[in-house]
Amino acid sequence: MAKRYSFYEGEIVRAFFVPGMRELRMKKHDFWEIGYVYEGSGTLHSGSSAENINPGEFVIIQPDTEYDITSPPKNEGALLWMCSCIFKREYAESIFNAYTDIAGGDYALYKRLIEEKNVCIHLRDNNVSNIRGLLWVIANEYAHFTTGSETVIHHSLTDLLVCASRIYENNGNKNALQIGGGDIKELIRYLQTHFSYHITLEHLAERMHISREYLARSFKQRTGKTVFETLTEIRLKTAMDMLRSPQKHPIGDIAEYCGYSSIGNFQKAFKKMTGISPREYRNRYGNFK
Repeated sequence: MAKRYSFYEGEIVRAFFVPGMRELRMKKHDFWEIGYVYEGSGTLHSGSSAENINPGEFVIIQPDTEYDITSPPKNEGALLWMCSCIFKREYAESIFNAYTDIAGGDYALYKRLIEEKNVCIHLRDNNVSNIRGLLWVIANEYAHFTTGSETVIHHSLTDLLVCASRIYENNGNKNALQIGGGDIKELIRYLQTHFSYHITLEHLAERMHISREYLARSFKQRTGKTVFETLTEIRLKTAMDMLRSPQKHPIGDIAEYCGYSSIGNFQKAFKKMTGISPREYRNRYGNFK
């Protein structure tokens, strides 16, 4: 585990730089964390999701969220370097509440951070380094804590939240112009022709040049289902067709063709949808005459 260099520990916040590392594991904690990647690359694991994180990107991690960050294996990539600041729950949320007045009620990022649980927001700094600069100001103030440092930190965190919210909102505004019913239909066609492959929400969002969060929200609003509920239906309907086929494809081959990494995962998903196992389905509905 990487050694964590703490420059200053006060009643409000802890700020530190994480040096080049292979792995940083965290358990649930009762504070907010904002981390900025300034060198190298890595993978952020939170819940069941895994996302690549690269220089110029930052994460906002909610209290009580379990996560870990890893660099590439040795000889496969540069070590990950981050600047990270930790804020006590009460202090950070007092800043959030003050920000709602600044935002005039339009505070989608704040609303998500407060209303959802186990949230880990991953955004890009738009190559202008505003987030990096503000985090470094906070870390430096705590490294050399002196008269006025608490005021500087307070204003820097407020500015950081405003910048992060603008990034979040601008992505949403931009996406609203780019994604519509036709885009959703095109995405469904893509799922119908690529269901055999490993598909992630991040990959789909990159194809459409929109944020992952916006894609997920827009898809659910327009179809009533999540992207992966739709993908699962496509995969399992294909599996049903193959199970009814007189060619009697091996169940393992069907599972692999339909994009499942194991027969066990396939059987579990199939039974959840149909109420019976793939073998039982074949025996009942197979066309073997």
